[in-house]
Amino acid sequence: MTFRLFALVMAVLIFGMPCVVLAQQTNDVAQAIADAKRDVQEPYGWLAGTFCASAALGCLIGGVIAITAQVIPPTPPVNRLIGKTPAYVDAYTDTYKKEVRIKRLIHTSAGCLGGTAVSVWIVLNFYPELFYTQ
Repeated sequence: MTFRLFALVMAVLIFGMPCVVLAQQTNDVAQAIADAKRDVQEPYGWLAGTFCASAALGCLIGGVIAITAQVIPPTPPVNRLIGKTPAYVDAYTDTYKKEVRIKRLIHTSAGCLGGTAVSVWIVLNFYPELFYTQ
């Protein structure tokens, strides 16, 4: 009877521990994703820069800025990763990079369209002779 009880306790310990570790890793990943989405505070610098460049030089240079915003890899804040598990670091880094690229794409697209609209408005209002033939 004692051996069976000991065998049962050992079986529970052996097969139950991976479930506890897996649950902890799942919680780490979920927490990392939530933290990364909260920490993405991409300033409106890409929006303002693309808007000004598009208004001054047309959408071509705004498009270059939009491509540059997607090519430059975002770097997550290192102080948020100190002392975290490898699963947390991986999930946080991947989510942070994805969210920053989405925000950059939105901001550069809005800047390019807004800047182009302003430059078209300026040309139509101040240089109408370019479009009217006598």
